[in-house]
Amino acid sequence: MDQLNADLLPGERLLWSGKPQRIPLLTKMDVILVPAVLFFGLAVFFGVRNGFSPFIWLVLVLVSGAFFSRPVVHYLALRTVTYGITDRRVVVWTRGRQSAAHYLKDLGPPYVRENPDGTGTVGFNLGRGDIAAANELSGLDRSFGIGNVELKYPELLNIEHPTVVRDLAASAQRDTG
Repeated sequence: MDQLNADLLPGERLLWSGKPQRIPLLTKMDVILVPAVLFFGLAVFFGVRNGFSPFIWLVLVLVSGAFFSRPVVHYLALRTVTYGITDRRVVVWTRGRQSAAHYLKDLGPPYVRENPDGTGTVGFNLGRGDIAAANELSGLDRSFGIGNVELKYPELLNIEHPTVVRDLAASAQRDTG
């Protein structure tokens, strides 16, 4: 907690801090692994059956390692994350160091996605300036990711009592208003 307080701005107060309580090994982004497993399973089956050359085995091992290491790296990174809400910002610490911070006044209203086990994710909708920037891009530009508008918002993943944290963030947002 002392390290978290050391990263605060002068006059800033830490209102809440927490860590992910449940860290899933696979996320929605890992849906690509399903076809990859099928592809590599078939490649190994036919490779054993038809006798692949050593070079093809090496490529197969390297590519499969790249695919399957992503969830493990994600899991290990989330184990070191601590989230904080101050009276001004949402802060993310990774390995004890501040890795991201967003001012509450720049973020939209917080929302909650609850899990069946009582944990949940608190995220933030588009902020005032981001809505204007997003509206400047046409639909086609947005779909291809053209433009230099970063529409990434903090999410406090799998924390305990997410509705309480959402209400705390909303209250702090109103106070900074």
